[in-house]
Amino acid sequence: MATKNNRSWVEAPVVESEILAAALDAESRRHERPYVPPKRPFNFGRWFGATGWRHVVGLVVVVFALFPIVFVISSSLNPQGTLTGSNALFSQFGLESYARILTDPQVPYPQWFANTLLVASITAIGTVFLGGLAAYSFSRMRFTGRRFGLISIVVVQMFPQMLAVVAIFLLMSSISDWFPAIGLNTHIGLIMVYLGGALGVNTFLMYGFFNTIPASIDEAAKIDGAGHARIFFTIILRLAAPILAVVALLSFIFTVNEFAVASGGIGGNHDLVREFWPERMGVAPERLLSGVPAHVDGRMLPIAERAGARLVNGDRMWHYTEGITNWDPVWPEHGIRILPGPSSLWFDAEGRRLPVPLFPGFDTLGTLEHIVATGHAHSWFVLTQKIIEKEFALSGSEQNPDLTGKDLKLLADRLGSGAPGPVEAFKQHGVDFVVADTLPELFDGMRAISPEVPIDTDNIEREIVARDRELENEFSKDLQLTAVRGARKYRGDKLIRVATPHRILDPKAGPLIAVKLHVLTRKSLGGIQTDLDSRALASDGAVVPGLYAVGEAAGFGGGGVHGYRALEGTFLGGCLFTGRAAGRAIARG
Repeated sequence: MATKNNRSWVEAPVVESEILAAALDAESRRHERPYVPPKRPFNFGRWFGATGWRHVVGLVVVVFALFPIVFVISSSLNPQGTLTGSNALFSQFGLESYARILTDPQVPYPQWFANTLLVASITAIGTVFLGGLAAYSFSRMRFTGRRFGLISIVVVQMFPQMLAVVAIFLLMSSISDWFPAIGLNTHIGLIMVYLGGALGVNTFLMYGFFNTIPASIDEAAKIDGAGHARIFFTIILRLAAPILAVVALLSFIFTVNEFAVASGGIGGNHDLVREFWPERMGVAPERLLSGVPAHVDGRMLPIAERAGARLVNGDRMWHYTEGITNWDPVWPEHGIRILPGPSSLWFDAEGRRLPVPLFPGFDTLGTLEHIVATGHAHSWFVLTQKIIEKEFALSGSEQNPDLTGKDLKLLADRLGSGAPGPVEAFKQHGVDFVVADTLPELFDGMRAISPEVPIDTDNIEREIVARDRELENEFSKDLQLTAVRGARKYRGDKLIRVATPHRILDPKAGPLIAVKLHVLTRKSLGGIQTDLDSRALASDGAVVPGLYAVGEAAGFGGGGVHGYRALEGTFLGGCLFTGRAAGRAIARG
């Protein structure tokens, strides 16, 4: 009988035999050939039904996505330099377009591209940061007004952003008065507008994603002593990386792709004004005043044309003949337009009275054509203090602080005695004003500020005396006096716009005033031709992808739908309606 002490001796051979048997079995299996199922012949139909169709769909999607890129590359290598002229891919090859945008000082493309990247990148980063903070607050915190805030975000997104354009512009204009560095025409101001416009929808998008992150993670972090800031920056942002990347990408793409041309005016570029000056108007004046800032130089028009847009009606422009030199200029050759009443006598540079019906405020383009035909670039108003007090208004928001500032006290001053403050300032400081008590003194002053042109002062005196004589006859045949009396039949004009008819040489109405008037550049009625959605059209009528034209760039309406003698009051409506059409089209995608 085996005992406890000799049990290992008895069991040892059994264990060793089991190990040996396992080793032999493994060795035999190593030499055995593995089982291989019989290979079935390839069946294309079976493969296509199971897997192949996925490859086809993938290839179609890739080609669909890459074709626009290939088309743009082909267009960029086309010497014609237009998208519409590149129907055949790589039919022509040239690097002229690249050389032009990289070397042409008039087209500083590298600077534009750098500005675009800067603005788009900062906008994307700011959108993610601000939207993330707002979304975290709505998702993780409970406070009064939280539900109302969420509903407000959804409701606001139902309205097109174009509805806020005027309000945003006025807001940025007011900011410019106090903080010019972040106002209009600044990168920071543009970024602020982009951030405000995209904050609502992105906040709601991230809010939904934050709600999918378990709140237990926050609670565990709070147990370890973490506050909201630490939880947000070290935990939530890492877990929410997918939605943050989507928001940043969408914000960047939206900022880069937004391109509506609204800088088509040419009034600040006198060389371009002369180039497009209509033949029916004769030769453009040698000296012009600028009624618009220097940056209104028409640079975007040829750039848009090179991109494929069609420019039409370039000779349709609206310039004024009542321009005076600004005694406190903001830009070079800064001029202000007088908005005159009908009573001033209008003479050309040599002292001849303008013919009927070219009275002050009647026919701008007719007067312009007549003045240019005289061979001189200026003309004269002769009037009295009584006329200037009631009939002179100046164009420009800064010249009408009572209206733009909604100041009722200043507005009431228009009804009192004396000229409005801005008008009186021009009378005292303006280089184009002559003030005198007698006609000889007035004529001496006119000759002093216009020595290059001989003035027939005898004729001016005859016209003034004849006009005063006609005033004594209630049934006068002087058509200008008839127009004055007709205008005063309207109560509004009688109260604040048209002076009581009186003799120019009446000492009680004095002193006498002469104003030298220049041609003032202002509006372009031609521009980029567009369809009814403000999309730029090419020469063949095709839509130029992604390019919209509004306001003056579109001639205030589709590339100059206005006639040669269009009413100037239509320009504001054209700005608003073309902008609205473009905004709606962009929103529709």
